[in-house]
Parts: sequence; structure tokens; C-alpha cells
Amino acid sequence: MQLSNFRTHLDTNNISYKKEYLLKYETYFKMGGKVHTFVMPKNLIELEQAVDYLTQTGNEYKIIGLTTNVYLLDELEYTIIITTKYLTSLKRTPEGIEVECGYPLQEFVRVTLLESSTGYEGLEGIPGSIGGAIVMNAGAYGSAISDNLISISCLTSDQKIITLKKEQCSFNHRNSIFKEKKDWVVLSALFKLTPGKQSEIAQKIETYHIARHSYQEFAYPNLGSIFSVQGDFYREFVKQDTLYYMLCYVLKIFYKNPVMKFIMRKNPNNIVFNKLLQKYLLPQEITHTYSSKSMNILVNDGRSEIDKILNYLALVKENLDSKTSIENEIVISPVIVKDDETKKIIDKINASGLLS
Repeated sequence: MQLSNFRTHLDTNNISYKKEYLLKYETYFKMGGKVHTFVMPKNLIELEQAVDYLTQTGNEYKIIGLTTNVYLLDELEYTIIITTKYLTSLKRTPEGIEVECGYPLQEFVRVTLLESSTGYEGLEGIPGSIGGAIVMNAGAYGSAISDNLISISCLTSDQKIITLKKEQCSFNHRNSIFKEKKDWVVLSALFKLTPGKQSEIAQKIETYHIARHSYQEFAYPNLGSIFSVQGDFYREFVKQDTLYYMLCYVLKIFYKNPVMKFIMRKNPNNIVFNKLLQKYLLPQEITHTYSSKSMNILVNDGRSEIDKILNYLALVKENLDSKTSIENEIVISPVIVKDDETKKIIDKINASGLLS
């Protein structure tokens, strides 16, 4: 792998990059080791040039957005990572609104509000970029980013730029064609604008914003829910045990009624339900820190290590339905395997069954 030649290519084409760059504070979860070359294209042409060169030369690379859905690990040293965070062009078209892959989803919701366009309110508060949201078909409150999608421009594995209609993208719950075709790159997306009453749209956004703060962690770095669970996470966790299932049901009646929600409005949490699961899991050891908002949210408290993360993810997964998959991606490629310890880490992750 001639990494120095790639840097020469970037210099020749005036594509910005950083060398030997520490990812730790670049990422949403505030984890990540050093990367040999961190590429920062300023437009889609630069992105295509970089990807084309790497494909032609057989070099592995990883494209990331705002990293709100990926674990980049302190223990690993990466080779080439390309960020789309600077690809943020947005424009009105006769069909609707076209936006590049790196545009922040939360800002996009504000744009649709200014356009008095309804149908995007449920995306309020979801972190990440447009590209990442499309890949996982992000959504909340009964809506998804694919609902108002018209088409997507993407770069295929053979370096062709194609346009896919929404119907061609195989969207379903937290899934799309781009999860299968991992080497395809979402470049931009075209969305329709459906007229609505701006004041009503704003009210919905405000309601969803407050609701999200009540069940999502905002203090510690985190990637939101680990697993996408249909229904109540705690009841799904203990559904095989009649006693704990009934306890969970009773506690929910007591703690999740309107009066208790009002009392707890300034400090909403699930501490009581967390303690119930702790009791249920005894004598199993819980080795990582989770949020007081939910044991389905893993947080970085500054003491995160790969073994603790893997053990906790595996612990949660084994207590949920076997078909439940992890929402977040553990990035183990492209990595420089410089010693046996690195190989052991990669082998352990591959054997964990947690790779999405």
C-alpha cells in the first residue's frame, strides 16, 4: 500500500487532508486512534477524484460523515479515512430541494421549516449527516427520512454516478440498499417540499425536541440507542421472565404516568428501570457505563476501552431477540495491523457477532 503516493495525488489535485491525525476528538463518541491520511474534500468532484484514485490503486478506505453512528476505536490505527462533513451544498430546484451528503440533518429540518414544508418534523434532534441518515433510513415518531425522498445520486463501486429513485433503494426500518452495497457512496439527495402551516410545523418540532431530551442522553458522548427495539426496551429485555416482565409493567404504570412525568420533567431518567435490569442480570458483570436515560445507550465517560464496549454490547444483545441488530457500526477497516495486539482486537470484534 503506497500511502505516500496517495498524498501526492491529493496535493496535485489540491484536495485538503491531514496526516497522522488523531481522530479521538474529531468523532461524535470522542474515541478513535490515529489515521495516516484524513481526507477532507470540499466538493463532490474532489470526493470522486479521491475515491477513484483509491479504487484504481486498490487501496482500502473508509468514508465517514458526522460519525454519529460509528465507533472508531482508540486501540486501532487507521490508514485512509475520508470525511464528507464539508460537502454541504443545498439548493432549491423545480422538483424540491437538493442537498449534499454532508449536510447536517438537524440543520436540514430547520431549512424545511423556513420553507414551510411539512413531513420532516419527526427528524428533529436526530444527529448526523444527510448521507448517513439515508444509509440507515433514520427516523423517529413514526416518520423516516425516506418518506419525502424523490431520488439519490450515488457513486457505485465501478466509479459510475447513477441516480436512484426512492423505490429502487429498498428502504425499510433502519435499512436501505446502501447497507448491502457498502462500497456505494451517497453523494446527494433530492427531497420534495410539501406545503404546510409554518406555525404548526414549528410546534411539532418543539414537541419532538422536548420529547427527545426526555429519553436521549445529552451530557456524555454517545451514539443514541444501541439497538433498534420495536416497543419498550426494558420489557423486551426481560420478556422471557414473567416476574420481571410484570415488575417492569407495574413500574411503568407508576413512573411513566403524566403526573410523574411532570414531576420529573427537569431531570427525566430511567434509573429505576436500570436498577431493575441490574437486578435481573446478576451475577453477570456490567463492565461499561450506560446512560441514566436508558441502558440501551452506551456512553463514553473517559474510561472507555474496547473490551468493556464489546462485553456490554454482547450482554445487551444476548438478552434481546436474536434478530435484533446493532444500530451502530464498529469500524475495524482500513487498519494498520502492526502487532499481535491489533490482530487480537480485530479477531475479537469479528468473532463477537456485533458487526452490522
